[in-house]
Amino acid sequence: MKKKFIKNYNNLQILFNKLNNSGKLSDADIDIFNEIQLNFYSIYKKEFDTDTNIQLPWTDEDFKTAWEDWKKYKKQQFKFTYRPIGEKAALNDLVKVSDNNKDKAIELIKHARGKTWIGIFPIKQNNTKKTKSKKNGKSDIEEIQYT
Repeated sequence: MKKKFIKNYNNLQILFNKLNNSGKLSDADIDIFNEIQLNFYSIYKKEFDTDTNIQLPWTDEDFKTAWEDWKKYKKQQFKFTYRPIGEKAALNDLVKVSDNNKDKAIELIKHARGKTWIGIFPIKQNNTKKTKSKKNGKSDIEEIQYT
């Protein structure tokens, strides 16, 4: 999408230059084109600029590495790349589910990757699984505890 956008923008510039060099554009046409250029640039910045400053909740190398690994995992596993607004929201959610605890956040990231989850969720402490067993033709539900 980004390459197509840039190619189309470049084609527009080439067309403009041809028309301008042939003397077929008025000053009003040039003003309109300049406005279009500004609109293209703002759309490009909003949709494709990956240099937007993302503020990490913790700045030490352990968290930076875990977060970068999470983004690589999302890209490789799900072909998903965060846009700045989505990355900020994901980081805010991570702070909430980790109770603003960096070590817990890193643990949650590693756990989600290990389970091949698409998102980061709290780890349940008491995992139980209900199974049905039949005795005398009746169903009883048993709870199996996992630790």
